[in-house]
Amino acid sequence: MRVDGDFQRTRSPGAVTGGNPPLNDPDRTMGVYIKLNRPLEGTLFIYDNIGTSVHQLDLSKLKELWPENGEDVQQEIKLTWNGTNKQGRFVAGGVYLMRAFVMFQDKSGRKEFHNVLWKYAWMRPNR
Repeated sequence: MRVDGDFQRTRSPGAVTGGNPPLNDPDRTMGVYIKLNRPLEGTLFIYDNIGTSVHQLDLSKLKELWPENGEDVQQEIKLTWNGTNKQGRFVAGGVYLMRAFVMFQDKSGRKEFHNVLWKYAWMRPNR
């Protein structure tokens, strides 16, 4: 899953990819792998070093990875960011936070909220 575009389901099972071509070389992204055993709802935010949100993504499309019958199936998902802001322009080099604020619901209806942070250093590519 990319932060820079739309989503589409691929033919390989359990894969969702961006529908737009990447704005940056795929080798010039940063991201995290997360393992989930049930769908989640939430938002992924990218913040600069003073706390300003430079990008965000609704994670609700991840529900499409799980069977419709609600069965818990473990999935590994990679969340990546290519260093661009909401307008598609590269951000300045520096320290950035990737924050996922998510909600899980188990089969009994109990909800759990999680706020997870990852810190990155981003160096803008040469022009």
